[in-house]
Amino acid sequence: MPDQDRAATREEMKEEALIRMDLLGLNKSTIQQFHTEGEIGLTVQSDMDTNLKTSHYIFETLDRDIQRFEEEYNCVVYHAIQYWGLTSWPSLLLFVSPAIREWEYERYCILKFKRVCAYVTGSANDGIREITVKPQDGCLAWVR
Repeated sequence: MPDQDRAATREEMKEEALIRMDLLGLNKSTIQQFHTEGEIGLTVQSDMDTNLKTSHYIFETLDRDIQRFEEEYNCVVYHAIQYWGLTSWPSLLLFVSPAIREWEYERYCILKFKRVCAYVTGSANDGIREITVKPQDGCLAWVR
């Protein structure tokens, strides 16, 4: 068991990300691609379409947002949700922070409430916050 008071290494954060992806019910191939190739899965969600789509193609601007966020906060992004709404197009980056002492509580929130920490970008509410997600067909819907 890692020391709760130290910051996690990048490899430890990736292992925690795999646990969270499984708890969230993400598609097994999405989890496997993250594990073996480091590819971040993308769920595309729309106001107009209730069907969710999973992709491993990350848009260039979203890729830059992910890189900037990981560098700034020393964390690991493990999944992204691109939301195409009528009035905004925010991206939600699901991540694991290096704060090991918070991981048990964050897992509890996923299991009990389907709440995850996400960085929201591309909207008036940029920043880290908790969001509610709904597992659906191996993807994650953002419950607004």
